[in-house]
This record gives sequence, structure tokens and C-alpha cells, in this order.
Amino acid sequence: MDQIACSTGEPGLMLFLDTMTMERRLAPLPKGAELLVVNSGIPRALAGTQYNQRRAECEAAAAMLGVASLRLVGDPSAVERLTSPHRERARHVVSENVRVLAAIDADATEFGALMTASHASLRDDYAVSVPAMDELVAALRDRSDVFGARLTGAGFGGCCVALVAAGRAAAIGSDIVAQKFAESRPTIVVPAVGETVSAGL
Repeated sequence: MDQIACSTGEPGLMLFLDTMTMERRLAPLPKGAELLVVNSGIPRALAGTQYNQRRAECEAAAAMLGVASLRLVGDPSAVERLTSPHRERARHVVSENVRVLAAIDADATEFGALMTASHASLRDDYAVSVPAMDELVAALRDRSDVFGARLTGAGFGGCCVALVAAGRAAAIGSDIVAQKFAESRPTIVVPAVGETVSAGL
């Protein structure tokens, strides 16, 4: 995803990518909003996480459902007949696909709600968040000038991305770091015009 976003993305636009068909489409960010990326201060090394286990669990869940990929599950309720942890892993993937499609034409409030739901799913069903990330996302979401926030990337630390009121990203990031996370020293990034940011919903 990162490589395709860097090579085909456009300044100020979101990139919709279907990794099965390689369909790509550009869409504007919701009106009145901009992105804020905050590094949680928790280093991530995927080799030392359960990233490969999550992938294997999803592949097993797809086989149990009789499809080549969870992307092909037509009825989201079908995952509920699986046993744990395959039920939760499949539920996240299937519901995340629904959220991504809904986000394409969403306004800022709707998009933010989808991000919030996405983080909850990553935390509870996919089990790739960590307490420090949950605290950071919660602190962002508690603000009236933040529409929504979620972890980004493969989880287990790293960064979160937030959709915030236009013109407020730098101030929000500085405030969050100063007030909530002075000890862990997360860093903030406000993507500049012309800069590409790659992130799932």
C-alpha cells in the first residue's frame, strides 16, 4: 500500500485502493478537515509482533468460510459462525472493508466516526493495538476539534492518524503531546500540501 500511495497519490487527495483488483481512485479529504499524524512513541518491529499470526488467522478464517479471501465474504453475518479467534479476525476485516467504502463519500463527521469504529475494531477484534496507542487515540477523540482517530499501519505501536478541523492540526498535536504524553515523547506530523500520507481507514 505504501509504495502505491507514494507512486500514484496526489497532493491533498485520498487514494482508494482495492488490493485485489488494483483499482485505484482519488477522492478529496472531507471538506473542512485535515490530517494529523502522531507517533505514539512506542517503537514497532513487526518481526517481534503477532503480525504474521494475524495474517494466518485471516487466511484460515477465509478457508472456513469457503472463500479465497475475506474480501469476498458477501454476508458480514457469516463470520459470526466461526470460533474465536477466527471470528474476531474475520469480523474486523469484513467490517473494515464496509467502513472503507462508506468513507469515500463521507463528510468530516461521518469519516471521523468511521475512524473511531475502525480503531475499536483493530483494538478489540484484530487485537493489534497497545495501551499507549489506545490512550493517545482516546485523548485525540475527546477534543471537539477532532473528528476521529485510529492507529495506522500494522499496529503494535507506531503512529495514529486523526482527522481534525482544518487549520488546527499543528495546535492539536502540540497540545496533546504537551498535556498528555510528555514522558513518552510522541512526535507530530502535519502533512504539508503536496505530501503523500499512506494510511488505511
